[in-house]
Amino acid sequence: MVTHAARNGGAQRRVLMSILALACTGVATALLASSLAARGANAVLVAPPEIDTAAVGRFVSAYCARTGLPGAVVAITRGNRAIYLGGQGTSSDGSPLDADSRLPIASLSKSFTALAIMQLVERGTLDLDQPVRRYLPEFVVADARGDRITVRQLLDHTSGMADTEFPEKSIPTPASLRDAVARLRTARLASDPGTSFHYHNPNYWVAARLIEVVSGESFPEYLQRHVFDPAAMHASTTAGSLPSVADVAHGHIRFYGASLALPEPPWYLEGASGVVTTARDLARWLIVQSTGGVSADGVRLISAESVDEMHRKDLGWSLDQRTGAAHHGGWLFTFTARQVVLPNGYGIAVATNRGVSVGPDDSEEIMSGLVAMTRGETPTVGAPVGRIIDLVLLLLTLGVGAAGIRSVRRSRTWAERWHRHATVSAVLGLAAWIAPIVTLASLRRIVMYVFGGRDGTWTQLAYVAPSLVVMLAVATAFGVVIVILRIVLVTRDGTLGPGS
Repeated sequence: MVTHAARNGGAQRRVLMSILALACTGVATALLASSLAARGANAVLVAPPEIDTAAVGRFVSAYCARTGLPGAVVAITRGNRAIYLGGQGTSSDGSPLDADSRLPIASLSKSFTALAIMQLVERGTLDLDQPVRRYLPEFVVADARGDRITVRQLLDHTSGMADTEFPEKSIPTPASLRDAVARLRTARLASDPGTSFHYHNPNYWVAARLIEVVSGESFPEYLQRHVFDPAAMHASTTAGSLPSVADVAHGHIRFYGASLALPEPPWYLEGASGVVTTARDLARWLIVQSTGGVSADGVRLISAESVDEMHRKDLGWSLDQRTGAAHHGGWLFTFTARQVVLPNGYGIAVATNRGVSVGPDDSEEIMSGLVAMTRGETPTVGAPVGRIIDLVLLLLTLGVGAAGIRSVRRSRTWAERWHRHATVSAVLGLAAWIAPIVTLASLRRIVMYVFGGRDGTWTQLAYVAPSLVVMLAVATAFGVVIVILRIVLVTRDGTLGPGS
């Protein structure tokens, strides 16, 4: 399946692998120059299964054991029934995950914001194709074209706003939706409204603030009264940051093959990524999506036409033109999630307690296996790619350390060779240790470039690729020592030139 998440997060694996290849190439150069110089099932069966629910539990358990994923929760529906609710593994506080464990679902939250917008459209208080400023005069950007941004363009990420022009993760965390929208006054547009796709979370900050102003209710109150309660999603909430949700344990990052529990780094989530929920509630949400806007209890939240428009027009969802599946993925730095509504009537949602990393997305891998099961296929758990990447990076880090020690010890010999004649190998020997310094200093910009301009802080980068950052940090530390030492040695007689 190809999703909006695939345009950013699905592409993220290719992006991060590109960074890895770049870093490994630099390290290999340095090394060459130096040489020259199980968790058990915990499922709850709630209806006669259309698929083998025991096999679902075994597959998710096997995935967790093979990849070191601490835990995951899964909801599977068909039509207006939940046919599987369950959890595998544990949270960071040691409690087992089950159908009622609360986890953040990251950008799946956008589909809830989109539904709330569509409810207001159906009530006649909003028009998708009218400018946002008609309803929200406080929405101002530092670009005259911003006056043309429509409500629809917020939801399908074609407003022209982008991380390249407004680095939303690097700014101080806003205190509220009003504050978040006010900060956009410094933003310019990356393209004319309606012409280009730029996945940008602040689109949904504005949409959530729009809901507040038009409805007269706070965004959390609106979702509670008009979405969560009618859908009987009684364990669901929304928040601007994870630390404000007291009962959610820390998620994890992957570090040298192990899962390390850490708090989510600060960034603003409301409207775009702030929903916290359970597998049981996700099943109720999937039922609304699969039955044309009607809850499992027969309560209509929205019309079938609006559900179809959201699914087919990329309003909080994305449509796979090949399969007809409506879906969306989401990631935080310590959690990931994914949801899909299939044409055969199945709905599936997965949430995991390990974040985006170098390597496969856990929720996407589990989802792919579960989708295969709805077709009667037997999913397999592939090689633990993430652990293999970490092992390679560990070996490279050890190699860098060994090469660095050797280069420090041979610095006097290198300086003597330089004084006799600045040979190619001597020049390469110095340049190879300058390369990791430049690479680490530029890494955040490199990541932004290969991510299509997506923003991130140094802390967030360290969460995504800690093993890579450690390798580059080790190489940089040795590089600084070696470069300074060699410059000192060759300038003791007052010249950098050879032949002295």
